[in-house]
Amino acid sequence: MRASLRRDWRTARSYRFPFVLTAVQLFASLASYFFLGRLVGHGVQPGVAAQLHEGYFSFAIVGTTMLSVVGTTLTTFARRLRTDQTTGTLEALLVSPSPAWLVVPASASYELVVSGIVSFLTVGIGAAFFGLRFDATTASTGVAVLAVLGSLVLFCSLGIGLSGFVLVFKRGESAISLVTAGFAFLGGVLYPIQLLPSGLRVLAEALPFTWALEVLRAALLDRSAEWLRLGALWAVAVVLIPVAVWIFHVALHRARQTGTLAQY
Repeated sequence: MRASLRRDWRTARSYRFPFVLTAVQLFASLASYFFLGRLVGHGVQPGVAAQLHEGYFSFAIVGTTMLSVVGTTLTTFARRLRTDQTTGTLEALLVSPSPAWLVVPASASYELVVSGIVSFLTVGIGAAFFGLRFDATTASTGVAVLAVLGSLVLFCSLGIGLSGFVLVFKRGESAISLVTAGFAFLGGVLYPIQLLPSGLRVLAEALPFTWALEVLRAALLDRSAEWLRLGALWAVAVVLIPVAVWIFHVALHRARQTGTLAQY
């Protein structure tokens, strides 16, 4: 993992302009949600008004930041594996002493670290320039940290499983984009899921992403701890780890058996 971080940092450092673009894009996105928040909140349904008591801006920033981290977690593994295939380094990595399933998250560690830094910058800029405020205690902040860690474990596992899909079928961008779009639509990123039709609401409430987001919002915006949802999130994450590793090993064995491991 240290070697992967060093490699990608050197590559990123040679292209410095994207750092400026990221900062500008981050500020522009926050400004958009800030001014949207000045509009939203008037005449909302009584059933969802309680979730906006800290303002729509705080509600939306928690949701979009969480979606950004999850989206990066889902896409970066498959993208990194695809890059290693096209550059011819995948086979060399897979014959290294590291376990094959660990090669994928290690190779993507730089993007995960950057995603975490950008998330902290998002909150920091929102607090410094746009009045972003949280209503949390020390205990609820700890619950929020556990929710974020559980989400990372869960979606890193899902990302490893999707990497197996890329190993076999070579292209997985569309499927991954569809999953991310589904989370954005059903997970309550920009609006409470209570606004969805009843059928879609049932589906939304079954998504672990929704659990994570609701635990995070309750902890940061309402000083409360959703222990049941937090426990369910971690339970799914723990179960999914061996399943994802098994899927990746099956896909890797299939690619080696058919001689298509290095094909792209």
